[in-house]
Amino acid sequence: CDDGISCTTDTCENDVCVHTPIHAACDDGFVCSTNTCNPSLGCEFVGDDVECDDEISCTVNRCEEGVGCSVVPINGICDDGDGCTRDTCDPSLDCQNVFDPSLFTCQSSPSPSTPLPSTSPTSSSPSTSPSTTFTSPTSSPTPTPPPTPTATQCTNESAATACILPGSHCVLSFGRCDVCPTGSSPDATRTHCLP
Repeated sequence: CDDGISCTTDTCENDVCVHTPIHAACDDGFVCSTNTCNPSLGCEFVGDDVECDDEISCTVNRCEEGVGCSVVPINGICDDGDGCTRDTCDPSLDCQNVFDPSLFTCQSSPSPSTPLPSTSPTSSSPSTSPSTTFTSPTSSPTPTPPPTPTATQCTNESAATACILPGSHCVLSFGRCDVCPTGSSPDATRTHCLP
């Protein structure tokens, strides 16, 4: 009467083979799983991911056969939208957003936490943009400079739609928009300045 199933007891009763499932024989020791004995197939595994919840917002928790609870950190969940922070998921501490001024996104665009220079016409201090200096005259209000284009990132393909401010073009080596030098203007693709 041996059926080759490890979790059954096989007996012969009144000339009939009887295969009795022993569910305890399938216990894998993991709290997140339910293990049963199928008399035809052997031990069956049913995992419950809820039992693995670690209450860390940036991790994905799974109940895996032969492993039990697994924890996978997802850094993208921790993105705080600040170009000057390095965003990571710590499986024990949750999201970590650490200020890092060396990041390219921090160098190419102003941090949301960093105030932009004042462009108020009543200010007596010089107001500057990346390529033009505006000095307040003594007899008239300070002119308001055009919006700075350097906060806009661009590529060779997106330059024409990204660098839309007058006189701006895409500086491909930095991946951002900037104004052309005085006396020149951008070409049709807005990737070069023409004399």
